Amino acid sequence: MKKRILCAIVSAIMAVGMMTGCGSKETTSNKTVENVSDKSDKTEEKYAERMEAYLDYFQSEEKDYDGVVGAAITLDSDSLPLLWLTYAESKGRVNRIQLCSCENDKVNILAEKKIEGASGCNLYLGVGTAGIQVYYHDEETDGDDATVLIYDSEEQDFKFYDTDYFEDKGYFDSSSYKNEDDIENNYKAMMKDLETYRIYNNNQLMFWALRAQGKTAYLGIMDRNEIYIDYLKAIGALDDSIERDDISGIVTGVKLTDKYKDNKFVNDILDEHFSKDESGNYSLDLTIHLPDGTETSAEGMVKYYGITEDEVANKEISTEHYNYNESFLIDKNAEAFLRNLIKHPAYSAFDIKILNEKENRTEEDFKSVYGDIVEVKELLKDAADNKDNSVDLTESTESIKREDSTEISKETAAVIASNITGFIKK
Repeated sequence: MKKRILCAIVSAIMAVGMMTGCGSKETTSNKTVENVSDKSDKTEEKYAERMEAYLDYFQSEEKDYDGVVGAAITLDSDSLPLLWLTYAESKGRVNRIQLCSCENDKVNILAEKKIEGASGCNLYLGVGTAGIQVYYHDEETDGDDATVLIYDSEEQDFKFYDTDYFEDKGYFDSSSYKNEDDIENNYKAMMKDLETYRIYNNNQLMFWALRAQGKTAYLGIMDRNEIYIDYLKAIGALDDSIERDDISGIVTGVKLTDKYKDNKFVNDILDEHFSKDESGNYSLDLTIHLPDGTETSAEGMVKYYGITEDEVANKEISTEHYNYNESFLIDKNAEAFLRNLIKHPAYSAFDIKILNEKENRTEEDFKSVYGDIVEVKELLKDAADNKDNSVDLTESTESIKREDSTEISKETAAVIASNITGFIKK
């Protein structure tokens, strides 16, 4: 992963919604994506009991199975752990996947799927959604074909989505849209498959964090929202010129075709998920899921953390993104991971990711990628204490400084966000 200077990368993140002539959108909503509030003693006790049962179960399966057993943990909708196991005849090929829960100290198999010769798995870390991407190496193309398994609590089994699922649905096939009803009906159906799309295209969600002086501070989960680009291209609402940020690949510019300029349904989608500049170009809004469980915009993230222009200009601070998935651990690494969760329960996807990475990497490798995990305020303060006296700010822009006792206003957040992106917000 390349180290990225904060002012350059946050430009790409915040380009959405910060374009000239665009009115301010809502900065937060009440949608919960992660339940990371303080847990009661009873919840912590239940968490530890589950993990102890999972450790015993893993050790018994590892002992009885004539092969390699891999283990990983995700969280259910109550932020309690679910156990995933993979079974492989050798370290290379997985032939069975198992999802387990636990009640009254008894491990229950929620679902199990036999598969043939999978070359690997990406475990989706979404809280409350039990999903996994399984991929197979294609000898002809020398690439990987992916399939997705998502647990359905009503059916009490995995739902299977193969490589042809989205093709068969026709969401992104222009031939599926013959009239106005097709445009609206397919969009509604596609939104029901949004989580499946995120798991299948496993780079749609990413963990975002600040990095400075060997420390990492978690900012939140960033949703690239590219399903809307794929859909609008399929119906013919966007022309072929799509601009992307060179570093992050985030969509920063698209144009609406003349045919759909007056289409109310398409314009409603654009109003909700895009921002428009004075030239008529649209940029795709990115959704930020904050650690407190709310969903917000880039402007909302700036306000939430109170990020100032001085901090953006501090070249000791960079941003990083990490994959929104988890590796399966084997042998002693798996045992250490499960034991660690008994002592130190993790109630967010990022916490699970970090504990998993500590066992999946060497100590030296983990330090180089993550370093010490700290809070955002601590990282910003330490970086400010260590930076040079000279601050590289745009000459025409007055520095906006934060006072700890004063909440940053919406207007101030908008100004800072616009300065970060290089656009002027009016």
